Amino acid sequence: MRFTVLSVLVFCLIPTMVFSQSQTWEGGLSFGGMNYTGDLVKSTFPNAKETNTWISVYASRQIREQLAFQAHLGTGTISGDDRNYEDRKLRSFYFQTQIVELQVRLQWYPFARPGQAEARFQPYGFGGIGLFYLSPDATLNRAKLPNLREAIEFDQNNQSSQLQPALPFGLGLDYQLNRRIKLGLEADLRLTTTDYLDGVSQAGNPEGNDWYGSLGLKIGYRFGKSDLDGDGIVDQQDGCPEWPGPIELGGCPDSDGDGITDLSDLCPNLKGDGSVSGCPDRDGDGVPDPDDRCPDIAGHFQMGGCPLNDRDKDGIPDQEDPCPLQFGPPERQGCPLIDSDEDGLLDEDDHCPDKYGLAIFQGCPDTDGDGIQDREDKCPTLFGLYSQQGCPLQISAEDQAQTLNRQVLIFPTGSTSIERYSLLDQILAFMEQYPQYQLTIKGFTDKEGNDIDNLQLSSRRAKICYDYFRGKGIAPDRMTFKGYGSDYPISENLTERGRQQNRRVEFQLFK
Repeated sequence: MRFTVLSVLVFCLIPTMVFSQSQTWEGGLSFGGMNYTGDLVKSTFPNAKETNTWISVYASRQIREQLAFQAHLGTGTISGDDRNYEDRKLRSFYFQTQIVELQVRLQWYPFARPGQAEARFQPYGFGGIGLFYLSPDATLNRAKLPNLREAIEFDQNNQSSQLQPALPFGLGLDYQLNRRIKLGLEADLRLTTTDYLDGVSQAGNPEGNDWYGSLGLKIGYRFGKSDLDGDGIVDQQDGCPEWPGPIELGGCPDSDGDGITDLSDLCPNLKGDGSVSGCPDRDGDGVPDPDDRCPDIAGHFQMGGCPLNDRDKDGIPDQEDPCPLQFGPPERQGCPLIDSDEDGLLDEDDHCPDKYGLAIFQGCPDTDGDGIQDREDKCPTLFGLYSQQGCPLQISAEDQAQTLNRQVLIFPTGSTSIERYSLLDQILAFMEQYPQYQLTIKGFTDKEGNDIDNLQLSSRRAKICYDYFRGKGIAPDRMTFKGYGSDYPISENLTERGRQQNRRVEFQLFK
């Protein structure tokens, strides 16, 4: 009878193995240990003392990305012996049962995702139905307990059918070794409807059914054409067998959806139009946007995608000119000389570029003319002393006169226009306070122009200061003025900065 049932089961499995040439079929072998829980063991599954060999063959078909249908045909042995337990030696039951099993089940892979490549490790759970053949070989006559005789005779005369149903369920973990071969570990439990797996029921514990399980390793082989990345294209026809992609692109991915596979797309995450290897080119100049220095203005490849423009006509292309709308020399990379406050210092060298100041203070102002720049002067609008952080102190007229004598009034090129009167007002206040002092006004120019013109210009510069004081009420007999032209320069005339310092009026207060 045992061999008849086994033959039927093998015959039922043959069509499965034949049709496993489909690309979604897999076949393999599982082997490991088998154990049971019942009347002849003392502890629950697994029981190391009663572990026996289990072996099976299986065939599997993938239904969806997360589901597979699987059939198993296996055989193994379960056993139990009261002599393994001190408190059961008087009962002395022993059994050994050969089991042949066929089960079909549904496997669920929770972490598999449609359109994604198959992971190396894939955990799964399963459940199904089974049919097993058993023939318990139980030895119960060694029992030395007379009160068990009736129960033993009942069990020996009332064995259940040798063909029984089961409900298998469990967990497993697959490891994809390569495109064809898969290894795995699986724990499988079977709930049964019989208490006679061990041939004992009434003589043992008739309240619960026996059940069995196995733990084993498996090795599987994919038959026919495989699809490792699960994109519906067999690996032999898939241009990218490890990365899922659409069939129209040969199975290769296209992350940005521009119709160019990621393998050929220089910008796989930026949608392009195909004209520049899959990269976007908004201005259509043939230079991809990631490399285009002017992505919204059509230009030339040799200029990094920027046009050959020079809007300020300074000989430096706009794409290389930090100041494309302002004329500037090449040595300044196309940016102009800028002196916003017109104090003779370029903004880049001027610590106070928006305030007229003095060169000795890096372009910062000294509003009260006390020789202390405003940002360090605690009294920036009151003439003061350095020892007092720029605040005033009762000082002699002679010291004030010496301080004012060190100041100069600067004029623009060729001009007699006075732009700031702060120094003149300080001298005016001094002369009003100290009527015993006289004033000499000296005018100067730079070297530009001829000597006669420069002499006349310097004289006019001195006179305009003279006229200012006279108009404010200073008596003419307290003042004299004279022009010296370009003589007595205080700075070199080779640079604009030096020439500016020479276009000046000096003042000399004395008693």
